[in-house]
Amino acid sequence: MFSITVVFAVVMLKLTFAGNCGGVQNKYVCHPSNPTIFQICIGDQMYTMRCPGGLHFNSRTQTCDWPKNAFCGELRQPKKSVGQPQQKTRNPYLPPFQSRSKSTNSVTRRSRGKSGINSVAAARGPRYNARNQVFEKATRTKIHRKKSRSGYTKSRLRVRPTASAMRNNRMVTKSHTKQPKNKWNLVHHPWWAAKSPATRPSHLSTIAGPVQPTQLPQQPIALNEAPVRPGHDASRYTPRKPDLRYAPRAPNSAANRQPPKPPVPTTTVSSRTTKYKPRKTGKCDPTTCQLPDCRCVGTDIPGNISMSETPMMVMLTFDDSVNIGNNDYYLKLFNDKLKNPNDCPHRGTFFVSGDATQYHYVRDLYKKGNEIASHSISHRSPTTWWAHAGYDGYVKEIEGMSKRLAREGKLPREDIKGMRVPFLQVGGDSQYQMLEDYGYLWDSSMVTGHLFKNLKPSIWPFTLDYAPNSETCSLTPCPTKSYPGLWEVPLVRWYGNNKMACAMPDGCTIGPGRKGTLQYLMDNFNRQYKSNKAPLGIFLHASWFRRKSGNLEGMLDFLEQLTHMPDVYVLTVSQVIDWIQHPKPLDRVSELKSWKC
Repeated sequence: MFSITVVFAVVMLKLTFAGNCGGVQNKYVCHPSNPTIFQICIGDQMYTMRCPGGLHFNSRTQTCDWPKNAFCGELRQPKKSVGQPQQKTRNPYLPPFQSRSKSTNSVTRRSRGKSGINSVAAARGPRYNARNQVFEKATRTKIHRKKSRSGYTKSRLRVRPTASAMRNNRMVTKSHTKQPKNKWNLVHHPWWAAKSPATRPSHLSTIAGPVQPTQLPQQPIALNEAPVRPGHDASRYTPRKPDLRYAPRAPNSAANRQPPKPPVPTTTVSSRTTKYKPRKTGKCDPTTCQLPDCRCVGTDIPGNISMSETPMMVMLTFDDSVNIGNNDYYLKLFNDKLKNPNDCPHRGTFFVSGDATQYHYVRDLYKKGNEIASHSISHRSPTTWWAHAGYDGYVKEIEGMSKRLAREGKLPREDIKGMRVPFLQVGGDSQYQMLEDYGYLWDSSMVTGHLFKNLKPSIWPFTLDYAPNSETCSLTPCPTKSYPGLWEVPLVRWYGNNKMACAMPDGCTIGPGRKGTLQYLMDNFNRQYKSNKAPLGIFLHASWFRRKSGNLEGMLDFLEQLTHMPDVYVLTVSQVIDWIQHPKPLDRVSELKSWKC
């Protein structure tokens, strides 16, 4: 009887969550009005994501695909009815020029010329037809002259290209102003040449074309004098200025030189690349793996400091984009009124993704002392993509997001020290090899802890000098190689009112209202505060505050209670790692520079 009641309660809970999210659970669905947007319902929260690069969501394959292959928002063809003519509809996924073949052929039929050429053009397709139309018309057009009192004036004829030519950036312009052949003028100067014309050698004349060696004059000709032709009196010619428009260039002049080659890009991976460290194999040995650069997986307090002298460190972090929709929550949580025992305000870490981020809000959070980390550019789905993204995929998504934060948010590149993979889907050695090559200090993607509530002490952050086991990294593929000096800040599981575990605090079942949220936070805090004071990670999404009334107020009450405890500090992830590398007792934590305001 008890098992039937439990099953009935679980089914009703799922139906309630599905009703809040539109009836779909744990499956990506297409947005009803935008084919580039798709949604997924996890628990009682609907998450919305966008396909990158103009791709459309394919509901059948559950991936972002080319628009012609996707069926998200597909235009349905009307059914055929007997006795009625069918109206042809253009396929929206075909290129635009294919729908203009009829108008282009009509233009070709109206144009003058041999019918044979037009028939060949029509047979080769609309693209060839439009291009052939433009160039044939330009070659057949004669020079138009306009009479006036002063005489004939030459006109410049511009042939209007077709839509196909304009689409391919082809502007046909025919100028009838005659130019001397095989001659350079000033407009032909390449961009790398000097703006002032080079001085010509004295044996070259001002007339067009270089003088042959057999025709070199005995005396040099000045630039301000006219050439003397044989059989003519030089006194008949008056001095004139040289016509530099048609002056030939010297063989070694700046205009005839080859353009400079672009600089060869450097092949270094990054300016933050760390020095090579020897790989380690086997089982971690605490006697050789010592701080500040190495720490084995364990529950012991670093530096052999007693529990009463160890500060309790709390990490309040948020994932995904930072924008106007969630910035108000961050202003209330980090308002400089909630302070640590050293009189410094509470600070947190933001794992920022680039899908809907407004970077001026990120810059404001950084100026207040919060830490900014990388969370990928696209936050793309499905989850399995991150397991097989490969080295290049992580460079593009994680390192690319770090560069974008530095560029758009105007942050120092060296201050972006960590990352978290989307959906907590670890990418194996490709992910951690990228972190090592690009000089990251830490990662926070591995999930650890028991699936049911227990009172065993939690593990502290550790380094990846030795490959982690399945208990430390529960979501495969996990790294199998050694990455010396790279820190891992694991996500220790939380436990709800039903004693079931969740990887992030916003995934557990909690009590109702403001008091239920406060009790949930205090229970998980005391579990680690009373055991070994392992750093408590409150890893959230801002949407948790909108999910249930009382979550934000309960969080503010929880942070207010922490301010009255003399050994509790709300810090960033990098500040926690700094203490682990250089452990200090409570009376000496002021010696750490990173903990100062």
